[in-house]
Amino acid sequence: MIFKPTIQLFSKHTNNVIKPLAVINEPVNVCVQLQNPFHISISLRDVRLLWNFKHPDDAPISNETRTNATDTLVTTQCLESVVLRPNCTEEVILCLTPHAVGGLNITGIAYSIANPIPPPPSDGSQAPASGNLLVVPGKQVFTVKSLQVKQPKDKTPQDVLDRRLELNIVPHAPCLQVTFHNLPAEMLCGELQRVTLEFTNIGSAPLTRLYIGCTSPELFFIEGMGPGAQQITGIPLPSEQLAPGRRHSVAMWLRAPDNKGSANLEMLFYYENVDSRKAALIISDRDSNLDLPVTNSLVYCWSDTLDHADNEAGNTTLNTFSSL
Repeated sequence: MIFKPTIQLFSKHTNNVIKPLAVINEPVNVCVQLQNPFHISISLRDVRLLWNFKHPDDAPISNETRTNATDTLVTTQCLESVVLRPNCTEEVILCLTPHAVGGLNITGIAYSIANPIPPPPSDGSQAPASGNLLVVPGKQVFTVKSLQVKQPKDKTPQDVLDRRLELNIVPHAPCLQVTFHNLPAEMLCGELQRVTLEFTNIGSAPLTRLYIGCTSPELFFIEGMGPGAQQITGIPLPSEQLAPGRRHSVAMWLRAPDNKGSANLEMLFYYENVDSRKAALIISDRDSNLDLPVTNSLVYCWSDTLDHADNEAGNTTLNTFSSL
């Protein structure tokens, strides 16, 4: 079994060779930088993303000219007004929601440049009519630079296309949320702590075949599973699946390393869509990195137990008494 995490946030620092996957009826957010090089403010109206959509059986459709067909395929957010201050760069987040399966290419942004509306006169006279507002439509087409893929020393770097704006829209899919409860803030060398692992399906389809992958399996153990440390551990689910909106909790034992210091436990969660025809595999993009301080073992004067106080954040504080 090979783990290949999906990427949910694409930037110039991520691997953008493969087209991103987006789920039908789930929003896609794009952060766009708008720069105003002039010494005056610029008022933009009706700012929205431009795209073209390719259905497997139809010709491409663009939203440069808004029609009922474009609204049916993709819902495009429109910002009513954006004011760019003089000599500054502003970031705006634009959203669109696909409603059909196919290929969605984000090509640019469209807007209208408007002269600022003057404030009402201080003498109480009538303000200028809004019909005098001058609006000029415009657009900016995105130009994505090619990426250079590193090659061995005896080969030259290879340019490949950056496909972060070329989305593949897939049918309904599950989305796994993992929560750790009663996670200790620090542990003693070799100490065992029992925590609760809660799985929640926040997606729109049932998930199945839930696994945990870890490079340090000797540091944790799922209660009720067979003995022996394994890098891949299967998590039993009720009726072998987890429906949308449902939760499932399991008990997990953490073991602190024998050496003092900071211990980093990396865990990867793998799961699949129940309908294998719609999504072959999905992997949680949030790798769990548990960073636990590990201290030397202590000898207590009058108590050989630890008093655990639970915090609201899910951490556990170890309250120790005087030591020898």
